[in-house]
Amino acid sequence: MTGEVDGVEAEGPAEDAAGCQLDLRPDGGPARWRRGRAQMFAGAAFLGVGVVGLGVMVSGWYVQKYSANELSRGTGYSDEALAPLRAQQGRGETMLAAGAVTAVFAAALGATLLATGARDVRAGRAARWSGVRVAPSLGGLVLSGRF
Repeated sequence: MTGEVDGVEAEGPAEDAAGCQLDLRPDGGPARWRRGRAQMFAGAAFLGVGVVGLGVMVSGWYVQKYSANELSRGTGYSDEALAPLRAQQGRGETMLAAGAVTAVFAAALGATLLATGARDVRAGRAARWSGVRVAPSLGGLVLSGRF
C-alpha cells in the first residue's frame, strides 16, 4: 500500500509530506544571520529601557531622601502642612521600586537577547561566507570555495 510506513498510513497528498521536511543544517544560513541581528537590536532596546529604569530608580531615591529630610526638619508643623511631603515621599518610594524592577528585568532580557543574537550572527556569518560552490563554465565546471 502506498503512503504506509510501519503500519501507519499517511494522510493527505504526497506534496504535503514533502513540505514537512526538517532542516538539518546546523548553520541556518542567512535566516539565522537576520534573526540574530533582530535579536541584537531588540536586546539593545531592552538595555536602553533598563537604563531608563535605573534613572527612574535613582530619581525616586533622591525624591524619597529629600522628602524624608524635609519631614524630619518640620516636626513642629501640623499634619495638614506635612501631607504634601508625605505624598511626595510615597511617590519617591514608588519610583524607586518601579525603577528597580524595570531596570533588573529589562537589563536581564536585553543581555540575554544580545548574547543569543551575537551567537546567531556569528554562526550565520560563517555560513554565509564559507562554503564550496560549483558553477558551469565553457570548459566544464568551476569549483570555488571560501573558508
